Amino acid sequence: MNKSELVASIAGRTRLPASEVAVVVDAALEAIKGSVARGGKVVLSGFGTFGRRTRAPRTARDILAGRAVRVPATNVVVFKAGKPFKEAVAKARGRPRVAPSPAGRATARTTTGKR
Repeated sequence: MNKSELVASIAGRTRLPASEVAVVVDAALEAIKGSVARGGKVVLSGFGTFGRRTRAPRTARDILAGRAVRVPATNVVVFKAGKPFKEAVAKARGRPRVAPSPAGRATARTTTGKR
């Protein structure tokens, strides 16, 4: 689904004009981008968390020349899906992905043992 399909889907569900929905979607995306760019987190309960992580500087290899290349530190966007989102995706695939722990809380282990 791309942005225009998202706008059309929301407009259909809410019966609002697509032009108004597009303005709201654009505003929401800009707010998320702005917060993450400033180093903040955006937590959408039941959906997930957007954030920023700094990758440490490292040495990589130029495969054409065969020499070491220094790669500077960089900021990257991270997204961690929330439990209800993970469960909805797993249910759509026909099998549970999150195994409950003995304390009744979800763990990161998968029930299939495969990644």
